[in-house]
Amino acid sequence: MGRDATTGPGPLRRRLQCVLLVLAAAAVAGVSVWLLMSRSPAEVADTQGSQSRSPAAVADTQGGQSRPVTGWTRIADPTGTTSQTLGMEPRAAASDSVDFDATIWVVGAGDPTTLLSSGGPFQDESLPSEPKTGLHDVVFGGSGSLRRLTAVGDRGTILTAELGNWNFPEYPALPKWRRDDAGVELTPGGGQENLRAVTYLLLGMGTSWECAVGSDGVILTRQDETQWVAHQPDGALARTVFLGVCATLTWPTDTSGGRLVTWVVGEDGAVLRSSSATTGIGNRPDMDEDGGGAGWVQQDQVAAVLGPDATVTLTDVVFADPDHGWIIGDRGTLLATVDGGRTWTRQEAHTTNRLNEAFFADAKAGWIVGDGGTILATTDGGASWRRQKADPGVSRDFVTLAPANRRLYAFTSDGYVFMSADVYRLLKGRSSGTDGYFVSD
Repeated sequence: MGRDATTGPGPLRRRLQCVLLVLAAAAVAGVSVWLLMSRSPAEVADTQGSQSRSPAAVADTQGGQSRPVTGWTRIADPTGTTSQTLGMEPRAAASDSVDFDATIWVVGAGDPTTLLSSGGPFQDESLPSEPKTGLHDVVFGGSGSLRRLTAVGDRGTILTAELGNWNFPEYPALPKWRRDDAGVELTPGGGQENLRAVTYLLLGMGTSWECAVGSDGVILTRQDETQWVAHQPDGALARTVFLGVCATLTWPTDTSGGRLVTWVVGEDGAVLRSSSATTGIGNRPDMDEDGGGAGWVQQDQVAAVLGPDATVTLTDVVFADPDHGWIIGDRGTLLATVDGGRTWTRQEAHTTNRLNEAFFADAKAGWIVGDGGTILATTDGGASWRRQKADPGVSRDFVTLAPANRRLYAFTSDGYVFMSADVYRLLKGRSSGTDGYFVSD
């Protein structure tokens, strides 16, 4: 005869076992609390980088608050002793999605390198020019059949690769790079200077906006993948090395026009802004003022906020939306705006290291990488920043990062690659999807 699941000695034995387990857990918790209280705050904080704890369990105790912290794991190094080797000195990275089946492209000295979503291996791609040129930045742009890459580098090099729509088998997994700098003259003498950064913004169906910047005050712009147009500021800015660029778009409505705003930052505290009204019907705005590339204005309010650091080198500018943006640079410089750049305020990075690149999933969640093993994270728009440690902790210089496959990938200047734990919830944003983030920063 079968035993009733609610009667008999079986349930009594299980109740006794549960009581014993609870008592044992309480005893362990009591010992743990006593050990924690007996340790200094420095010792408690130092456990954040301990390998004995899982990434999900690591917590930041700064400010007396417990916050989740992303763990980082090394997945590649110059010798390939971890699992694979990158085979280059990286300078920039870009991805086509934060979701699964994403691809990361890394550029630096020599050929571009691709990390496939299957976890590797890194694959070198041949450049369409000899001798090999150093590349400084790469950006993914477009959506669907408009998917493409743009890379910029030394001697005015501009490369593009058409990706097409990967839902169709005729498009290869690895793109074919081609030169895209024909006719570009960056100085009156016809010389071609180094390009250091590029941005791509999808304006609507079939229309796009690109801007590339570099040494000797060079600014290149173009709309709809037509001819590049060179701009060069006057005065001292004509000799400035620009290092970062970002563009945002406010869509036109039935009652008001839209606005395309492009930001450029660089050495000597340079911060330029170009703003153009946009008009048009449906999803295809038309640019005025030379396609949005005219009227570059130095932002003196930034210098006022920087004060004694007004000539600091600024390395990157990023906007999560037309209102919320950040500027980073040397000596831990970190500025933020919540009103589209009309005003800027300092944020405390808790470091004096050079900050090299920033990424924001939305107006709240963001990461910054920099020299000396610096990885910073925020979930409140930068009101507070907390330090994250690579596993194992390193003091190498992080130069770039890219989101892909629900994670972040951070690259050091000497070819180490670190992968974060799953941060999909933050990467997806709180109020919107993320497709737009990868064509504007």
